[in-house]
Amino acid sequence: MIGVLAFWGTLVWLIVILFRKEDVRPSLGGVLTAFLITSVGGFILWMSILTSLGSFFEPAGADESSFSTQPAAETEQKSLESSEAELSDLEAAKAPELPADRREAISLLMETYFRGEASPGRPRLQDLSLTNVGNGLRVNLTFFVANDGSLSKLRGEMYTSMREAYQLIYETDIEVKLVFVNAKTTIIDRLGNEIEITGFRSRMNKSVGEAINWEAADELAFNELWSGAVLDDRLQ
Repeated sequence: MIGVLAFWGTLVWLIVILFRKEDVRPSLGGVLTAFLITSVGGFILWMSILTSLGSFFEPAGADESSFSTQPAAETEQKSLESSEAELSDLEAAKAPELPADRREAISLLMETYFRGEASPGRPRLQDLSLTNVGNGLRVNLTFFVANDGSLSKLRGEMYTSMREAYQLIYETDIEVKLVFVNAKTTIIDRLGNEIEITGFRSRMNKSVGEAINWEAADELAFNELWSGAVLDDRLQ
């Protein structure tokens, strides 16, 4: 408002002085002063106009509340809940109802757990043989773990998958006398060729498998519990 008054007031004053009939003319200093005041007033006038236009075209409700982070927070919370709800490989293998036939039950457990083809990067079931021993079963299981070059990661995956395979079998009510587990992988031999090897193997009998408190499995040293454990020297 002040800019508008200053601009138009000074402009009128200049017109009156410059075009009045008297011979009296303003001094150069007066003209320059009037010009300066007019310029400043004009600048303030244009800034006022631009500010008014900006306010006019501003979207309704475009305040801080319009940019609330609540939707992002809700999305993050839902993602967290989804992650917590996702079953681990061990829990997923326990989820299906087991068939009455004990051979089919063991096969379903192992096929559900070692779902490598459906989940790239996961260990996959390579072979499973079931043999009758008295009134129970002997299980011979072989799974494959991809070698991405990290031996510590490879050994960890072999160890965990082997331990959980024993857990799945011995936590059931199925009469299993003995379980052999072989973990295979690939390495590069001294001639530069990729070859498949049995990187880790072990066995566990019924007396040990059924005596273990599997709820505390993460705290147990299974290298002291399973028998005949052999880790290939090339994976050391």
